[in-house]
Amino acid sequence: MKPFRQRSLAFVSGLAMVFASFGTVPAAAERDPYETPIIPVGPTDPNVVFDKNTGVLTLKGKIDKEDVRAYAGNDEVESVIAEDTAVFPADCSELFRDFRALSFDIVKADTSAVTDMSWMFRDCTQAVSVTLSDYKTFIDTSNVTTMKGMFSRCSSLGSISLYGINTANAENLSGMFHYCSELKSIDIYNFNISKASNLSGMFSGCTKLASLDLSSFDTGNVKYLHQTFMGCAALKSLDLSSFDTASATDFRELFAGCTGLERIFVSDGWTVPKGSISTDMFKDCTAVAGGRGTAFDAEHTDSLYARIDRKDAPGYFTEKFRLSLGGTVVTDCNCGDILGDGSARYDSDSRTLTLSNDLNDCFISSGIDGLTVYAEGDINISSGSTAMIFRAPAVISGSGRLTVSSGSAGITADSLLTFEKAEVIVDSGLGIIGGGEGSALKIINSELTVSAPYSEAAVTGFGSVTLEKCSVVSPEGAYFSGGTPVVSQPDPEDPTGSAKVPVNELTVLPEGVPVDSAELTLTVPEAFVAPDFTASSEAELECSLSWYCGEKKLTAKSTFAAGTECTAVIRLTPAEGFRLTRNTAVTVLGRPAERTAVYSDGSAEYSISYKVPYKYMLGDVNGDGALNMKDLATLQRYVNGWDIEISIENADLTGEGKVNMKDVAALQRLLNSI
Repeated sequence: MKPFRQRSLAFVSGLAMVFASFGTVPAAAERDPYETPIIPVGPTDPNVVFDKNTGVLTLKGKIDKEDVRAYAGNDEVESVIAEDTAVFPADCSELFRDFRALSFDIVKADTSAVTDMSWMFRDCTQAVSVTLSDYKTFIDTSNVTTMKGMFSRCSSLGSISLYGINTANAENLSGMFHYCSELKSIDIYNFNISKASNLSGMFSGCTKLASLDLSSFDTGNVKYLHQTFMGCAALKSLDLSSFDTASATDFRELFAGCTGLERIFVSDGWTVPKGSISTDMFKDCTAVAGGRGTAFDAEHTDSLYARIDRKDAPGYFTEKFRLSLGGTVVTDCNCGDILGDGSARYDSDSRTLTLSNDLNDCFISSGIDGLTVYAEGDINISSGSTAMIFRAPAVISGSGRLTVSSGSAGITADSLLTFEKAEVIVDSGLGIIGGGEGSALKIINSELTVSAPYSEAAVTGFGSVTLEKCSVVSPEGAYFSGGTPVVSQPDPEDPTGSAKVPVNELTVLPEGVPVDSAELTLTVPEAFVAPDFTASSEAELECSLSWYCGEKKLTAKSTFAAGTECTAVIRLTPAEGFRLTRNTAVTVLGRPAERTAVYSDGSAEYSISYKVPYKYMLGDVNGDGALNMKDLATLQRYVNGWDIEISIENADLTGEGKVNMKDVAALQRLLNSI
């Protein structure tokens, strides 16, 4: 028994009024609901065959559009199937419009000549399945220029896969999924919309759509974004980080009615050009909040708040950076602790990714132009796939050793990759790989060791390699030829010549004599004395000294507070012909100092902590340099068992080598005599 499918004129005409403002919509044809469907007696075209017993409409051979359209509104048609011999016409606009079929499967059809798919399935309100792709086979849409309203008002469609569908020449995608009110998921991951200019109403009225992956969207040529997401009430977050809106002119009602939308992610490619219109852009987006907490304000529903939320410029957007660690994308919300374990943080002002702990079974992928990856101490990155992927110029640096381990490539770089004052070990199957002639490798005053047992060479694929203040030291005689490390060996085919043989193990070291150790001298801090900013060392090193108490940097007018922790930060700069290494042992008055920073000029910072001793002053129990009732109160509390810190030397007024009530009495007498 065929399912009962009632048709309501009120419903059909009502649909024509809802969300129709994204473009001209052909009026729905009205029919008498009790009219007997017209079923051709015998096929008018042997290539369009209807089987009344099964309800299947089969398409084969060269398809005539009007022969297919003859079945529009026919309640007897349960499904439409295209055989592999079916060849669709160039104009497929409205081809299946107003069909009552439950399913369409045209994945086998030859659609290579099709240029127009506008309104192709419009008002197929009963359809629960439309198959254009099965992930192995998909229709050819490479010549299609418009998909306007293609699935408009397919109000029973719960999901659709457009995987593999070629949209490279599509210019108009407006209303493509307009009012697909039951649609919960769409696979458009690989959509290429680089030529598209109109996305108006593309997802408008998709009230149950819970997620959208628009990461492949190149919107550089898009002008019209009117109502693109209007009424998508089930969306909680929307990632528009791939969007470049520099060409857009119409943002009206872009997110209007997205009542559940809490977070909108964008990148620095988002802008609202001058002269564009944006009326009610955020109308009724009551749940939305910017990355720094700016909440929805009914007074600001146009483009004024269509910006990344900043301290001095509130907005409804959250910045999403072109940077990810493993599966975690870096945003304004997580940049302070990307993985939640303190191992990595990102500073957008300096474009620096700081690694402070190991990243196990993790990778770094970046599209940020000018990213610096800084190893804060010795860091290990391990991954089963490529460990570090740079799609834009990047710098690797740090105060510690960065070890990169991978079964595949250790590092890949599409453009310029720079190692600057870095110590890096790459132990991976394929080493370091460049992106071709347009990519370059620059090694500046760095130590680099690469082992690539499964590759012909430790470094491959770069258009050029430049070494500054460093040189190849292993294998002996190795050098870079183009973008590949090689050694010269006798040519077996030419006894008088030589051959360049690539090497898959490589060591590059900075120039200069390594400084094995350095003994520094400085004045130990003393309570109530101004800091001494002089330090000295061996002749091959220049010193500069700074003092800190906590986060506060001391000046010549400061004094050391008794009992506090202070830190001496010494910057060492090697003289000409010398260099500091991670193995340089730096001691200050016999105590080891910790290397905390490395600079591109070859200098490095070392730090060592001191506790400022209390200055000897009999009776100055709290060590503040004065004798008063505060000292008496402090001493009484100490004697009564309070857990407080005092200067024992100053508190032993009786000279007995211990502190007790006798000292309290002695201090009382001393204060009375002042």
